[in-house]
Amino acid sequence: MKKYFILFALSTLTMLISVSCEHANEEFVEQGCSALYKVNSIQIEVSSRSIQIIPELSFDRAFDKESRKFYNSIDTSLVFQGWVRKRGSYVAHRDADWSLIDWRLTGIDVKTLEDFDEKHSAGSLLNDVLEIEYFYKWSALSASLDSFQYGSLMMTDYYPYRDDSSFTNGGIRLRLPDGDMRALPKCEITIEDFFGNRFSKAREEE
Repeated sequence: MKKYFILFALSTLTMLISVSCEHANEEFVEQGCSALYKVNSIQIEVSSRSIQIIPELSFDRAFDKESRKFYNSIDTSLVFQGWVRKRGSYVAHRDADWSLIDWRLTGIDVKTLEDFDEKHSAGSLLNDVLEIEYFYKWSALSASLDSFQYGSLMMTDYYPYRDDSSFTNGGIRLRLPDGDMRALPKCEITIEDFFGNRFSKAREEE
């Protein structure tokens, strides 16, 4: 029995040392969401690499309360738990006022306003050639826009104290996986959400 106990103790010690080495430059963080923000409208920013969908937000205590109630009802945690790099090295603002934007998108479509190629004439959707990217709980997530459905994008990270509006601060990014976004024709981006909102913006050629 003593032999097995010693073996178990050594095994546990080895495991702890392994974990310690693996996370030597990291610390475990548990941080709750400070606030849930509402999307009022969107802006479009275009670059050679992507189309950025930047939300214009507001904070409403009643909205925050109802959002928390909703996510609690579907067992979705509003707490970040994970390993991040220690102080002194870059990490996604672990000590900041970490919040979330409650998008709850039900649909997102990109319609070309002119002929693009043989498969995409004017008026057709470009969803099958685009990818969608966003940040949630300090991780970058991506998927084919063509496979998007309700539940695909519910929330994105947001840091209210930052004065920049960008993809890394609550926005959504659309891009061609293997191409220059300047090759994309004039198009219209339409976003619909669970709350009955419909946001639509045209992207003109540069």
